[in-house]
Amino acid sequence: MHTLPWFQEIENNESLKQHWWEYFRYDTKDTTRETYTIIMPPPNVTGSLHLGHALSSTQQDILIRFHKALGKNVLWLPGTDHAGIATQMMVEKALEKQGKSRSLMERDTFLHHMWQWKEEYQERILYQMKRMGFAADWSQLTFTLDESVSYATREAFVRLYQRGKIYKAKRLVSWDPVLRTALSDLEVENVQESGTLWTISYNVEGGGTIHVATTRPETLLGDTGIAVHPQDERYAGYVGRRAQVPLVDRWVPIIADEAIDLEKGTGAVKLTPAHDFLDFAIAQRHNLPCIDIFDEGGHLNHNTPFPFRNLERLSARHLILDQLGEKLICESSVHHSVPRSQRSGSIIEPRLTEQWFLDTTDMAKRALAEVKSGACEFFPKDWEKTYEEWLSHIQPWCISRQLWWGHQIPAWYDTKGNVFVAHTKKEAELLAEAQGSTEPLTQDEDVLDTWFSSGLWPFSTLGWPREDSPLFRACYPTRVLVTGFDIIFFWVARMMMLGLELTDLSPFKQVCIHPLICDEKRKKMSKTKGNVIDPMEVADQYGVDALRFALALVATPSAYTTFGIKHVEQARNFMTKLWNVGRFSELHHIKGRFDLPQTVLEDMNRWVIRQTIALEEEVKKALHSYSFHEAASCIYTQVWSVICDWYVEWVKDSLRHESHSEEVRHIMGWVLNKTLIILHPFIPFVTQALWEMLNPKNKEGVWQQDWPCFAPELSLFVPPIERLQELISTIRRIRAEFTIPSNQCIEVHIYTMLDRKLLCSHKNFIERITQTACTVYETSPPERSQGFSVHLNTLTVIFRLQDMLDMKKELNRLQQQCIKIQTEIYEWEQRLGCQGFRKKAAPHVVRELEERCNQKKEILKRIEQDLTMVNSAHHAP
Repeated sequence: MHTLPWFQEIENNESLKQHWWEYFRYDTKDTTRETYTIIMPPPNVTGSLHLGHALSSTQQDILIRFHKALGKNVLWLPGTDHAGIATQMMVEKALEKQGKSRSLMERDTFLHHMWQWKEEYQERILYQMKRMGFAADWSQLTFTLDESVSYATREAFVRLYQRGKIYKAKRLVSWDPVLRTALSDLEVENVQESGTLWTISYNVEGGGTIHVATTRPETLLGDTGIAVHPQDERYAGYVGRRAQVPLVDRWVPIIADEAIDLEKGTGAVKLTPAHDFLDFAIAQRHNLPCIDIFDEGGHLNHNTPFPFRNLERLSARHLILDQLGEKLICESSVHHSVPRSQRSGSIIEPRLTEQWFLDTTDMAKRALAEVKSGACEFFPKDWEKTYEEWLSHIQPWCISRQLWWGHQIPAWYDTKGNVFVAHTKKEAELLAEAQGSTEPLTQDEDVLDTWFSSGLWPFSTLGWPREDSPLFRACYPTRVLVTGFDIIFFWVARMMMLGLELTDLSPFKQVCIHPLICDEKRKKMSKTKGNVIDPMEVADQYGVDALRFALALVATPSAYTTFGIKHVEQARNFMTKLWNVGRFSELHHIKGRFDLPQTVLEDMNRWVIRQTIALEEEVKKALHSYSFHEAASCIYTQVWSVICDWYVEWVKDSLRHESHSEEVRHIMGWVLNKTLIILHPFIPFVTQALWEMLNPKNKEGVWQQDWPCFAPELSLFVPPIERLQELISTIRRIRAEFTIPSNQCIEVHIYTMLDRKLLCSHKNFIERITQTACTVYETSPPERSQGFSVHLNTLTVIFRLQDMLDMKKELNRLQQQCIKIQTEIYEWEQRLGCQGFRKKAAPHVVRELEERCNQKKEILKRIEQDLTMVNSAHHAP
């Protein structure tokens, strides 16, 4: 079943969307209302929106529409990110297909291609976001390379440099030889792979040999030492002597260092400080030299013997292994961690290069204190531990990248290497003159890490560093950041650090962490696995609102959530159910109402009023705590169960009676109006279509309505309608359990001392909806009844089924069901009781098994009750 025509018509209504964009635009002249600001995490201009974007933006849209209905002056500021490495890599690949290469272009020529790409893909992304109905203030659209953001980025760099936070140093960094740039540690993925461990013999000064094991024999050309553990007795006589590096005949010291693992390999480790982080740390402690043997493309450089120069790493490895001869003692298979670039997939090469760094030590302490004090809260709160863990072990941040696409570092050099940091070349020249330098200046060719400018996003978009900017004064700090846990350190922590350092304020008061979306088998979605779901294709097939509501339903407070077409189909069915209620109302001339009658006589009307009030309270509470799943679930229950399953069915009966019809139409019109207002942030298109249907004379849209606010006197006395529902549900269950056809009337006797008036007043409704013939008695049930007896809270229900069923057959069926379910429960409890299973199994597997086990126990309990009931009826006189 594809999108129904009424979905398509309202979703394609561009005039409606234009009204939204205008209504949800931030009012700069309004200084009386409370401001509610969300800065949109900017999607990268690398392609199209994915499900993660759809989830995050749907949640933000829900919040903006909700708080607008609460009367706040809202600003949802949209934007896109230049995504330095990722976008440059994609453009280079596109140019390669045209037979062009960046290396043969001038910088300006290449950047022209970059901007063309940006325009094309930003336009695509904006179309998709507007297609989803997102009510951002599109007049405030910002790109991370806009001049206003570029100015803020330069200002941040200059201020941090002047404060001594930014400095340039030669340090070991993670280097991507394909992209030819430094990466931050967080842009490196450690992948478990199969490899080879080679054992190589080094001659020792004074006689003997020492064996070292390595997975990277090509790096021996840069060895400057061998290290062993000081307590390793095997090498006690070697420490202080020298070993000869094969193929280069370099003599290097054998040293002792506690960082060496005695159990790993041979216990002796070759040290290549220029190309290994642990080796570099050991070399620093022992004053060992660093020999850089690779160029920026991962080829061996001039510091290696002639036969190996200019060879790519793996080619050099094969030649070295071949030339080692007898020095190569043995080789073995090994499963080990290989660092790979998240962007290019290439194996990372630790490389000693001069880069720009940001010292975040003090900034991290302040960012930690901000969360610990409660000034900034995480939802769910557990994510604060992740935030604290990362910030407690922070390292200097390498902020320079050897790219062309991005914010060029505002640093200029004279011919002597003196550096002058300023906004412009003219300002840099003035600094140089003040220091007595009159030489021509050249700007640093590197650009800043994308995350540096992204770290300024909450305030650079609002006019900072102009602190008198109206937007900055009114909207900063922002209210909430909505994002995934995977970038808590990449982005959230860095925004906190930079925000506190540069504005003296936390950039947001709250952080809402949404789950990452996996497929229905809990596998990460990827194109290579073929399990990616395109949100735009889903929206085209099932409707935007179905996609939005499905995403809200699966947004549980966990790290990961599963998502599949079945979730969208469930949401689509919900839309259909809701639409049918609207069609039913239109057919019976029920119009939307904004007020209630002075008196409400009917029990079911009072009950549905109470349920609507409860819905408003539950949804409001859930949204204030960012529990989108809980809010959506409450909405689902209200529409599907309260309104459709119960209230509409009762209304069908009541409309037949003229004495009831006016009150019923009034209350149903009121309930639907209030429900549509509450539903609107989640499903804006369908609620607007239904609003127009119910309120044809009202010129205002549902999005312009205030959030429902109910007077205390509406807490009307409500008879125990739940007893009525429990009775009807029990009758339906018995009919289903014993497969009694729906057109076959069941004789039912009901005994109650408390609820006879309630049941008698709704007797016709009970009989119609359950296809029964009911008799209600205001007495206790007989001691021995002729029929199947079920005991509820204040009722005893006796079903006369003996003439409809083969009693022996039913007894046997129920007994077999009991045995089967008892066996399943026993097997599952055995698994759950096994400590080995609990340790090895993923938490969600254990949790799902526990849930299945509990569900089976409930089913078993009902079957055992049915078995007792049938057994009693079978042996009754």
